[in-house]
Amino acid sequence: MTQTKFTQKLFSSICNDIATTQNGLNSVCQKHGITSRTFYNWLNNSARLQREYNQARELQIDLFKAELIRLTLNLQNKELLKTMSSEQKSNFWRATKLQIDTLKFITAKLQNKKYT
Repeated sequence: MTQTKFTQKLFSSICNDIATTQNGLNSVCQKHGITSRTFYNWLNNSARLQREYNQARELQIDLFKAELIRLTLNLQNKELLKTMSSEQKSNFWRATKLQIDTLKFITAKLQNKKYT
């Protein structure tokens, strides 16, 4: 990838992808044909862009929190659990716990990481 010229449209599109998906910055930038280094260079030059990016990250954190709530409620779904064997329940609990722990870790890292 080469250095891409900044456009507000491209920057906003990247921020929108961050705000509406669970994808990380590297994969979002790659999708848009730039490197994350280029993106960070753009951020270094503008407080307004930093605010836009931080807002996108806050919205992404909300997505992670909503997914945590969904997973937690799924653990309490008695109808779903009734249909499972003991082994299936055990696997379900382990897989869900891993998902929850991963989302908690990512959310905590993102909440402490503000670009300014």
